[in-house]
Amino acid sequence: MTPFLLFFLGLFFGSFANVVVVRLHKGESGIIAGESACPKCHHLLSWYENLPLVSWIFLRGKCRHCKTPISAQYPLVELFFGSLFLLVGLLIPLDLPVIMLWHLILLFALGILFLSDLLYQEVPDKVSLPLFAFLFVISLLGSFDIFPALNFQLSLSTSLYGALVIYLFFGIQILLPNIILSLRKKTIQPLKDATIFLVLLPLFLIFSLIGFGSWFEKKIGVDAEDEGEIFSWIGGGDLRIGIIMGFLLGWKLGIFAVFLAYALGAIVAVPLLLLKKEKRGTMMAFGPFLIIATLILLFSGEILLMRYLALFGL
Repeated sequence: MTPFLLFFLGLFFGSFANVVVVRLHKGESGIIAGESACPKCHHLLSWYENLPLVSWIFLRGKCRHCKTPISAQYPLVELFFGSLFLLVGLLIPLDLPVIMLWHLILLFALGILFLSDLLYQEVPDKVSLPLFAFLFVISLLGSFDIFPALNFQLSLSTSLYGALVIYLFFGIQILLPNIILSLRKKTIQPLKDATIFLVLLPLFLIFSLIGFGSWFEKKIGVDAEDEGEIFSWIGGGDLRIGIIMGFLLGWKLGIFAVFLAYALGAIVAVPLLLLKKEKRGTMMAFGPFLIIATLILLFSGEILLMRYLALFGL
């Protein structure tokens, strides 16, 4: 499949991603099979009104029936996924279809997580959990030569170690401010809440992967995803993305990706603060920066890491 065709395939997947992200946020059923309709007049859209990018341009950004403006989010997301798929076509040789398919699946899932966090500051388990399972199976198959074409992926042990290191790295950033808060308030409650959250979240994810997430929460009598009064700008969604980063990149590139995400976040946040577009203390989704950094290092990580270390003579 040529890069040109992959771009158009990405447009269609981008159209689908628009629907998935909105329905996941609203908790609607029929995420995959539901029909598309105008959010204002609820008129079911015809096939020619659902053509990615083309329909929005042809309809001049308005519903054909009620003339309500259609958000520019739809064509922009379609172009976003088209660009991601084009990137795969340009960077992965056409004679490696298994590796290309692996990257397309990965980028589609990461793209949905990117949009969900960017638009709603949510990292839905209905996407992140299947992605965990997918990466686990791929690493397992590659590790035992069950599918030799997947040997390009990190071994299962390396992936699990990378996920653990990134999780602990984020965990320290959650524990330290809550230790300080506990000392200031002279109560152990903030540290206790942070510790319980960090212990329960990975257990909840593991039980959810095998279909017992609800059972686990009922058993312990606590909402494993409740962050309570935890003082931190790192949330449960960031921890989920961090696990994915560790699985994909290993611990060295994973940590490098986290620092790159901080740098990207600062590049965006500082000008917004100076221009007073954002107020100090305003919560900004960190997940999109983590995903961007992950994608950058997924395709060129070793080269960038060597050049970075060379700056310090390492």
